[in-house]
Amino acid sequence: MYDEVHAAIRRRPALATAAAVLAGFALYRTLNASKIRPIPRSHAVIPVDVFPTPDL
Repeated sequence: MYDEVHAAIRRRPALATAAAVLAGFALYRTLNASKIRPIPRSHAVIPVDVFPTPDL
């Protein structure tokens, strides 16, 4: 099996390189997906007039 893979890589080196890059990217995304992502926070300032308090 090793000889067949080696021969295929020698026949089409660009395809083998693209497959290796794609496999590496997929592995990278899979391993990083398990990390807990932070919740994005808005840095927008809410004006006071948006939520007026009722007069009691």
